[in-house]
Amino acid sequence: MKIKKSLKQLALGTSLVGLSLAGSIYVPLKVTNNVMSHCGYREVEASSKLKHLSTYTTKGNYRGFVNSFLYPSANESIEVDPNNFNPDPLNKLNESKGNVDLNAVYLRLQSNPLPRSNVKPEWLEDSDKIDFYSISDYIHKPEELVGEKLGFSQKSLERILNMDEGETISSTKLGEKNPRALFFTNVDLHDYTLSFGRDSKGIYSSVYDVWDFEPNGGYFEKNKIESPIELGGKILPLIGKPIHFYDRIYWSDVEANETSL
Repeated sequence: MKIKKSLKQLALGTSLVGLSLAGSIYVPLKVTNNVMSHCGYREVEASSKLKHLSTYTTKGNYRGFVNSFLYPSANESIEVDPNNFNPDPLNKLNESKGNVDLNAVYLRLQSNPLPRSNVKPEWLEDSDKIDFYSISDYIHKPEELVGEKLGFSQKSLERILNMDEGETISSTKLGEKNPRALFFTNVDLHDYTLSFGRDSKGIYSSVYDVWDFEPNGGYFEKNKIESPIELGGKILPLIGKPIHFYDRIYWSDVEANETSL
């Protein structure tokens, strides 16, 4: 009986220690998520917001989506509110995808509901060792990444159209930026890699991005931000897990859909 009692006490003690340790990890991650949801990682008023207790104790709106990039077509009625960061403004997604918080996924507070991408960027080193996720459910305007709507020069378009099968080229190597590059999705990609290629299915545009907060990369590399956001960029890589996005938009698919409208 004494042995059983001791074992029960040991099991209870171990459980309490485990819960205590889990709680010690969960609480600061939860607070971090609250701060990220209020400030984003490019919020110009972050310094001011960090002075308020509610920034740490409550959940803000930012979840990695910026719906001010979504503009409705003529047959859609949607009020675009720059202050609304709802991942699913058109109410077309299931509950898990409609309620996804990329900040929470990055901090491992929420499981990733995004589907795995069935393709990988062949040009990326060690891509076979990385799990890529698709944001196709959040690509509101794929036509913005296809053909003449890219806004590229005729020379660049001809270069893309004349690619051989298996060839890829980035917009950077073309020497042009897509002027409408922020309007095809409400996922807050900011600095992402737009490339073009041709495979057995035809010409495609590819979107690659890593949801992370590297202090010397992406946004933090191009914008010298003063603390505390800069400090956040140094801390977040130590506690979060980067999310890799990759999708291909085939030109023939988009053109076929446009023709059928």
